[in-house]
Amino acid sequence: MKNSLLFIFILGIIIGCKKESNPIESDTEKPVVTISSPIDLSYIKSDSTVIIKIGTIDNFAINQVVLYMDDINVKVFTISPYQYQWKPTNGIGMHSIYATATDQSGNVGQSNKIMVTVFGTESIPSTPQLLLPENKSKNISTTPTLVWGIANVATSYNLQVATDTLFTNSSLILNENVGNSTNKLLTNLINSKIYFWRIAAKNNYCSSSWSIIYCFTTMAEDYLQLTMVNVAAGTFLMGANSGYPDEQPIHSVAINGFYISKYEVTQKLWIEVMGNNPSYNKGNNLPVENVGPDKVQQFITSLNQKTGKNYRLPTEAEWEFAARGGNASLGYTYSGSNTANEVTWFANNTPTTQPVGLKKPNELGLYDMSGNVWEWCSDWYNSDYYSISPTNNPQGPSSGTDYVIRGGSFGGVSNLCRSASRDWHIANGYNQYIGFRLACNL
Repeated sequence: MKNSLLFIFILGIIIGCKKESNPIESDTEKPVVTISSPIDLSYIKSDSTVIIKIGTIDNFAINQVVLYMDDINVKVFTISPYQYQWKPTNGIGMHSIYATATDQSGNVGQSNKIMVTVFGTESIPSTPQLLLPENKSKNISTTPTLVWGIANVATSYNLQVATDTLFTNSSLILNENVGNSTNKLLTNLINSKIYFWRIAAKNNYCSSSWSIIYCFTTMAEDYLQLTMVNVAAGTFLMGANSGYPDEQPIHSVAINGFYISKYEVTQKLWIEVMGNNPSYNKGNNLPVENVGPDKVQQFITSLNQKTGKNYRLPTEAEWEFAARGGNASLGYTYSGSNTANEVTWFANNTPTTQPVGLKKPNELGLYDMSGNVWEWCSDWYNSDYYSISPTNNPQGPSSGTDYVIRGGSFGGVSNLCRSASRDWHIANGYNQYIGFRLACNL
């Protein structure tokens, strides 16, 4: 019995010693130290104020916390919260941040070292300027190209397109980093719908603020359905021996296939695209006139933006090939007839322009290629060009002061309305006798 009591007493001493050993072992445990702000590998603007937040976990009270930046002691804390306001005004570049904590037992713990990069305000990208489509534009193609200006120090752009101004996930139809491009082709938009878009510029440091929001409305399904006629590729004899000297020599020309508009561009179409009417003789279905090459090119640029097409002026050779009826030509003097009055509005039968499409069409179904208004071509004029013209798809001289006009007008004699007749007008000029029609490639 005595031996048993002695054993129990010794066992109790051993157990008691083991119970007291836990606090002694915990005295050697290091405090856990963390930095919750800023986060590792973040970028900080030099004129900002950053709150460095330090957290600790320990079984004993913390005596002090020391903040280090670039391995230099910048702040000693003896009470919480352990927060430090840092204004990195002159600290451009990369910096290390870490902290240590010492508890009452003298144990020291250290946080992970985080790295931050401070950049100057000159490294902040400027906010991009939205260019096209113009804000609140209407009748825009369902495949428009969005265009914006270059932002300073930007390396990429974030583009958002949405169906409302909140740009919520449910309304976003595009949220994309488009790289360093300053344009983006959209596809599969819905007709007669309003879309909103904005851009932010980015670089390795930060993003700019979002641009102002632009909106545009897509066209109705039947808007600007220009009737274009397919002119198949072919070869023809261009010029005439019985006309004016600049129509000579007759020469063979090969033309690639292309499209040309069935009618001269009307005032209605011009107004829809440009929002104004420069014509001297007013009427929706009258050909637009009183427009020079510069205004015509502005119209074409705007029309292409709205439709997603690539309309252009025809070359002089394309125009004559189409006026003669292309591969279906019957060799008429005027476009579609040997009798001027059947196909032509000229000085003998009208004092002014007439609505397009009233006269007989030519072999390709084109109206008013002879008469009504002269039509601008894309070629510079040279009276001797036919003697040096290339055979395949001639584009006209490389430079000049006057542009070619073709077809004659209501203000002239029928001889000027022949398919072979050539004339010119100064590049910066315009009058009520000159309009145009459109072409585009197949």
